[in-house]
Formats: sequence, C-alpha cells, structure tokens
Amino acid sequence: MQAPAELNSQKIKALKNIRFRAKLPDNAAFVSISLSGGSNLGPGRPSAPHADGHVIESVPGPIAVGTTFQLRKGTLQLKAGSRA
Repeated sequence: MQAPAELNSQKIKALKNIRFRAKLPDNAAFVSISLSGGSNLGPGRPSAPHADGHVIESVPGPIAVGTTFQLRKGTLQLKAGSRA
C-alpha cells in the first residue's frame, strides 16, 4: 500500500504508530507469533504482543508520505481449547 499524502482534507507528513489488531478465536490459546517480511516500515522495530484475546501488530514508523510499504506477515501458533 502507499502512505497517503492527505486524509479527510488534512495534509499528512508521515505515518507512525500504526496498529493492526486481530481477535483470537474464543476456543484457542495463544502459543506464539512470528513476524516475517514487510518493507519500508521506517527505522522502528515492529512488534506483535498479545493481550486480552487479541494480537496487535505495532509499527512505530515513521513512513514518509508517498512511500509504498507492506506490513509484516504474522504467523500464529495456537493451541485448541479454552484460552489460557
């Protein structure tokens, strides 16, 4: 995707602190996540902690306007059964 230059008629300088939140299934316990790939995400290190039944990929950025970027792919390992 490409970082936009404008949103709701407001000019944007850069994208930062991007968060992508995914809900885990109710009948699964989180075991681990590994992040791979991604491009042009800025100097900050992406992370993907889990809490309260969600995994939240966080990208600190900054990502300059007009930059084509790709978020990292998260591969989850879950355990069947109720959440721990």
